[in-house]
Amino acid sequence: FVAAPFFAPFMMKNLAMTALVVQMISVVSSVGVVAGSNYWGLLCDTFGFRRVLQLLAVGKVLAPACFLIAVPHQNWSTLLLMFLMFVDGFLNAGAVLAPQGVMLKATPQRNRTMYIATVNFLSLALGATVASVLTGKFIDWVDARWHWQVGSYEISGYHWAFVLSTLLRLGAIPLASRL
Repeated sequence: FVAAPFFAPFMMKNLAMTALVVQMISVVSSVGVVAGSNYWGLLCDTFGFRRVLQLLAVGKVLAPACFLIAVPHQNWSTLLLMFLMFVDGFLNAGAVLAPQGVMLKATPQRNRTMYIATVNFLSLALGATVASVLTGKFIDWVDARWHWQVGSYEISGYHWAFVLSTLLRLGAIPLASRL
């Protein structure tokens, strides 16, 4: 539910981070992808795609949950998000690989390329676009109606989007065991 383009404005506005720090945190995610690519391939070959997807479903809950506890003007928040984004990138490497393996096994050999291309377009391209638009609309809708200040911690539409994202990711855990 929460797409990557919404992380940067949240970090800059709500966590009082500079554009440089936000970009550095984003780069750490890419480093995690590079570091995890070979690892997830070995795990898929060793334990199978279902077990890897179950592990990924549990791990992917961490990203939005960590954004909920980060507070502005705190060095530990920056370090937490750098670590989180590395782990999230590491998990993203597996999240790209494992579903492809499931599709290769589940689709008929004839026209397999077309099946996989259609699924990737619908789930990745179209899904990410719709999720980004809906998340932006949701955040704007919540911000226009509710805004809470608890000490130095400001609860905004971003926080509710991260809560919803965490809940939706928790709901994916039982689905991963059904593949």
